[in-house]
Amino acid sequence: MVGAVSERGLGVRWGRRQLAHDERGVSSLELAMFTPLLILLLSLTLQFAMIWYARQVALAAAREGARVARSDQGTAAGAKARAETYATQIGSDVLVDVAAMPSRDDATGVASVEVSGRAIRLLWSQQISVRSEGPIEVFRGADE
Repeated sequence: MVGAVSERGLGVRWGRRQLAHDERGVSSLELAMFTPLLILLLSLTLQFAMIWYARQVALAAAREGARVARSDQGTAAGAKARAETYATQIGSDVLVDVAAMPSRDDATGVASVEVSGRAIRLLWSQQISVRSEGPIEVFRGADE
């Protein structure tokens, strides 16, 4: 009775039991279920990478601004201009709304620059703020 046909036209052995074990289309369904999850994971990975890169750009700009502010002839205005220009040059595609806030205190001998901005948005926008500081370079003659 292996290939016998019932009254309804279905094989006796291939009736309901065969339909219950039929796996055609299952991989398409699994792909349809997991594709949104994979896209979300990929988007999160890209967003965190952009935030990290934007932070590195801000840090490099803060260091460059602090280098200018620390020099013997450096000014806060020069440090601000250099930090903002540097951030635009190396990372205008990932760091936007860049603002530099320099400070130079000759009494304590410390100069610093804080650079802030926003990482570009893929899923959300992240505010970034970093600071770099160091001693002011002072050159003295042999008689001082």
